Amino acid sequence: MTSWAGVCSGSHESAGVSTSDRCAKGNYVLRRVLSQVAWAAIAAKGSEAQRRYRRWLPRLGPQKAAWAVAHYILRVIWHMLHNDEPYRAPDPASLDQHLVLLKAKRVIAQLRKLGYTVSLTPPAALAHPATG
Repeated sequence: MTSWAGVCSGSHESAGVSTSDRCAKGNYVLRRVLSQVAWAAIAAKGSEAQRRYRRWLPRLGPQKAAWAVAHYILRVIWHMLHNDEPYRAPDPASLDQHLVLLKAKRVIAQLRKLGYTVSLTPPAALAHPATG
């Protein structure tokens, strides 16, 4: 669906080397609507779209990060229609905890690559998440 709409990432391969490329033209009406929706979602304070945009912004730049948000929004819409379920926003607390664990794993891997032996004891807040 994202390819048909024209919001998927483009790719070009030549001689075994893959490079990014322009995305397909797609449905021009849907592309314009998704672009507006993405920018509006990015402007909404505390939204999942804004969180993803800020995460992608340093790596992709503003335009490509906004297109990545449009891609994300279209994928969410497709899942809602395909599974006949309402949208449920991710829990911010679980996302923060997940990001902390990912960062810890990345740092541990870097230390092991340098030859250190690492053993960690997680803080009580992460070891036993509060149930509510």
